[in-house]
Amino acid sequence: MVASACTFMILPILEDPGYGTKEYLNFAEMFVSQNSGVCLHVTLPNKWWSSARWREIHRYGPKHEARVWKQRGKAMEQIVYAIQLAEICLKYGGEVSFEWPRDSTVWLREEVLTFMARHNLYVALVDTCACGETDDNGKLSTRKVQVLSSSHRQAVSLDALRCQHYENIEHGKSSDNN
Repeated sequence: MVASACTFMILPILEDPGYGTKEYLNFAEMFVSQNSGVCLHVTLPNKWWSSARWREIHRYGPKHEARVWKQRGKAMEQIVYAIQLAEICLKYGGEVSFEWPRDSTVWLREEVLTFMARHNLYVALVDTCACGETDDNGKLSTRKVQVLSSSHRQAVSLDALRCQHYENIEHGKSSDNN
């Protein structure tokens, strides 16, 4: 049995000033078309989509609200770009998945819901303590994430990762709302 070569590319869209340009998307499409079956996993910062932002807006007022909406606009550009990359991967037979905290407001965005419906994607709910994730103090994580996937196999496997710990097992704090 011969193992096939695995080719992958990391697109650091947060650090790259050219992300989102037509040239960048053309490069990604060329790469994916020459390496069919590319799998893309998207996890973007949740900072501006966290429910904690609503509490801050209430507490700090209109100036803070304006800042939150400005940052959400920038974050939405990243999400739209990630969806465009995902469309390219799916077009050439690849698989895609997106991951954010379960309570993230990004799941309510029209762009995300439309993409989910258009491709009939699967949803998996994951308790990260079941993956062995710990906080900075070594305590089991309480993060609860939702994964949107084009792969039924991946969704079923991830959905099985639920907290199975006894009540007396202490969990740490979640940092999803940063």
